[in-house]
Amino acid sequence: MVEGIKENFNFMITEVGAQLARMRTFISSPQLEELDKMMDREAYINNLKVIIENQAYNYIHKTPRLDRHGLDRVRAVIAITQNVERIADICIDVVQQLLYADANDSHLQDEYQDMLDIIEHSFAEILAAFKNNHLAQALRICRVEFVLDDMYKTILEEKINLFDRNHRQKAGDFIISVFIGKYLEEIGDKLLNIGESIIFAVCGQRIKIEQYNALRDTLRKSGYSSKFNNLNFQAIWGSRSGCRIGRLDASREISHEVQKVLYKEGSRKKILLEKEKLEKWEEIYPGLVPKIYGHNDDAERSSLLMEYMSGKGLDEIISIAAWEEVERALWVLCRTLNGLWRKTYTVGQVNIDYMEQLKERLGDIEQIHHDFVRRSALGIGDIAIMPVLNLIEDCRRLQKQIPSPFAVMIHGDFNTNNIIYDYHDKNIKFIDLHRSRFYDYVQDISIFIVSNFRVNVFDRETRLRLRNTIKFMRAWAGQFADHNRDRTMEARMALALSRAFFTSTRFEIDKAFARSMYMRSIYLMEKFRAHQKSGADWTEFHIDDDLFDF
Repeated sequence: MVEGIKENFNFMITEVGAQLARMRTFISSPQLEELDKMMDREAYINNLKVIIENQAYNYIHKTPRLDRHGLDRVRAVIAITQNVERIADICIDVVQQLLYADANDSHLQDEYQDMLDIIEHSFAEILAAFKNNHLAQALRICRVEFVLDDMYKTILEEKINLFDRNHRQKAGDFIISVFIGKYLEEIGDKLLNIGESIIFAVCGQRIKIEQYNALRDTLRKSGYSSKFNNLNFQAIWGSRSGCRIGRLDASREISHEVQKVLYKEGSRKKILLEKEKLEKWEEIYPGLVPKIYGHNDDAERSSLLMEYMSGKGLDEIISIAAWEEVERALWVLCRTLNGLWRKTYTVGQVNIDYMEQLKERLGDIEQIHHDFVRRSALGIGDIAIMPVLNLIEDCRRLQKQIPSPFAVMIHGDFNTNNIIYDYHDKNIKFIDLHRSRFYDYVQDISIFIVSNFRVNVFDRETRLRLRNTIKFMRAWAGQFADHNRDRTMEARMALALSRAFFTSTRFEIDKAFARSMYMRSIYLMEKFRAHQKSGADWTEFHIDDDLFDF
């Protein structure tokens, strides 16, 4: 880090530390002269914050070859500075509250000394923790927030009980004291943010203390070292489902063997469901999904430690690999699907629910594109266009006429980024299987197709690759349907694609592109309904190839 930022950052921490000491002195013995001094230093602290932020952003802008670690440390400095400055603001809030108190009431002077001890001790660790990349110190700073929370709750309960029993206590002083306690508890929130920013500077990943604890506990229960300094995070990212997913190198406690593992943390319901699905898949088709190495569960959040799948996402391969390699990966995918579906083939009709799936997501779609969920009819000349909800309902009733003739185990969320292709072993792996079930295979095919179509890249070469991928999968799906005497596959595909096109609009801000998917969905539903009205057999239904042109 450049010297100017480092110097001002040190000044900032030192000055706010002094402000905390002045606040404590004022609480013990309120003096207006001390308040004036604090107000003067507050202006200096605010100026320092602005200077540090400007220096930091200029440094990033003027250092194009700044490495990842250097950038992370500058980002951490900005975050720490903002939270430290907020602590200085809180110091002023506290002393201003005391101006309203009765100076003769000594009970206000000593109530929060223990909280102040903890705050000052923790604040004093910030510079050393940041300078030395000291994770243990950062974690201690983080945990202060929970200690202060508990202390404030205890004091608040005691004061409320005292106030209820002793009405001689002045209501004003009671309220002031509660406010002061709340301000001190808020400092704990800022210390938590500071500690997490130091963890980010050390590890290069945004990880909250609860997530760190979950990761540590999961590693320990799974037989891996839970020391963070021994972990090498390669990536941590958030999914749309709200889960955090990370790849890391972890060492075994006994053998010290270093192994790449995948860590996933999220809501208890979602993680437990995924664990159940993974175990079921491993039983049905071993080797297709990640093995579970460990699991940690608590009241609200859970986490899994899983086998790391080497290879690349099929979405990346389709985008950048030579077409011969893309074709090879697609052949391996189709071979895998054929083996999976043959093994899990279950005789018996299965009612499809594509329109129900669409209706469940209309609220999310309407939040992004409110005009797509049209609730009233439109008139264009002599032509009446029914509300979208009516069209969906008509298709929902009609879909009962075309159940799937059999069921197989489907992925349920068969986007190309949930399919991993290993170049070396020439095999396919599936991830993110929480929606898997025994159902109509057409759902997976439709989601795969639309996950290619909805890629928001429009250069000619990329669109041609995506179009050829869709064509490849449609041709193979047709062969699978013929081989298994599935005569209504195209009709069911119309509804499945309609559902996939429509629901994909909620992930697309580009209005024109979202509308292109929306209109394809409407077209397919209209075509489906018109086919039934014509009296033609469902086995004669066909989807035109130009539907996927763009």
